[in-house]
Amino acid sequence: MVRLFDDALLFAKLEANAQKSEVSKFNLADVVQSAIELFHPLASQKGLSLTSTVSDQMLRGDPQSISQILLNLVGNAVKFTTEGKIHIAAELGSDGFGADRLILSVSDSGIGIAKGAQATIFEEFYQVDSALSRTNEGSGLGHAISWRLAGLMKGEISLTSDPSIGSCFQLSIPVCVVEV
Repeated sequence: MVRLFDDALLFAKLEANAQKSEVSKFNLADVVQSAIELFHPLASQKGLSLTSTVSDQMLRGDPQSISQILLNLVGNAVKFTTEGKIHIAAELGSDGFGADRLILSVSDSGIGIAKGAQATIFEEFYQVDSALSRTNEGSGLGHAISWRLAGLMKGEISLTSDPSIGSCFQLSIPVCVVEV
């Protein structure tokens, strides 16, 4: 219930343009590890492998928003994957003009999302299948929040999915590498 309230409050702030991006220095591996630690017990209970590939890199960006997006994506991956694996990958790329970008992906071997549903997955209160929403609790706001947080950080989030293979959500946002 608290999670539903928190999601609704954050979504309202994003809709009202009252949510600000707070940039600070952070360790990328720590953000990813926090998500893994939170969801590892449930993933293990379901017999799922939850892994990551991430470098121990100091960045300057919005760690709270990145963490929120990661929690939403990993939470959905665990929720909608009945067997197999979930993998988080993080790498640094470039925007083609010399600026650094963080490419963060969450892939799973879950139920996947049909092509027709992919265009609306980032809309608020969207549920892929109403039968699934009855068995898997959620606010229906996670993807909408993630989409808006990505935009707030001047980034984007994309999806590739196949109902027979699983899904991969990819976040691409500008960051600055902090030299240590």
